[in-house]
Amino acid sequence: MGIDKGHPIMCIIYTIMLPWVADVAHHFGIPFVVYWIQPATVFSIYYRYFYSYNGLIQSHTNDPSFPIKLPNLPPLEI
Repeated sequence: MGIDKGHPIMCIIYTIMLPWVADVAHHFGIPFVVYWIQPATVFSIYYRYFYSYNGLIQSHTNDPSFPIKLPNLPPLEI
């Protein structure tokens, strides 16, 4: 199975542990997807950080016990 057997690579699946795979796939024009192996809670935290709470979190980076309440999650600390 593989390119040498007449079966072209149609898509590359990778995890966040190997982020360079996306660069290689992009370079060769191969579609790629991330296989998310972390809990949904972590995904929700990342999403909220990048789309709405980054300013609040960044303004309290020197206070690791600062409480953060994200929607649909229990209270967290920075």
